[in-house]
Amino acid sequence: MTKIDVQRNINYNQKLIAQYRGDNANLESQIHELECLRSKIKSLQDSFGTRQSARKTKLSTLVSSKLKVKTASIYATEMNKLLTGVEYRKAYNGLSYAQEKVNSEISSIKARIDSNNEYIRSYNNKLDYWNEQLKMVDDN
Repeated sequence: MTKIDVQRNINYNQKLIAQYRGDNANLESQIHELECLRSKIKSLQDSFGTRQSARKTKLSTLVSSKLKVKTASIYATEMNKLLTGVEYRKAYNGLSYAQEKVNSEISSIKARIDSNNEYIRSYNNKLDYWNEQLKMVDDN
């Protein structure tokens, strides 16, 4: 094998290592963005829950004043259903589901980074081999 052939192999492995490192940098950036999104979703969910609790408290205060007006009583009953019922649970659980999806995507990206790191290790080993070969070609 000639010195040029060995140098081509070295350059090839260096190029692949650089590509995988660049891909990892992009993936790390995606993880950062997803972590920010997850934080925003969590904050929104917390805020949503807090607001619902405040609304329930106000409603219970209204109900505790022993409403005599039939319309107000119906209003209180229906609002209670809205604040604690299916619609609320759907919205709250939807936010939980969104967080799970973000977590799943982060895990998937981390798996890709791990895979890329394996390739980088492999190409670094090949690079070490070709650098040793280059020394031998130079010595001859």
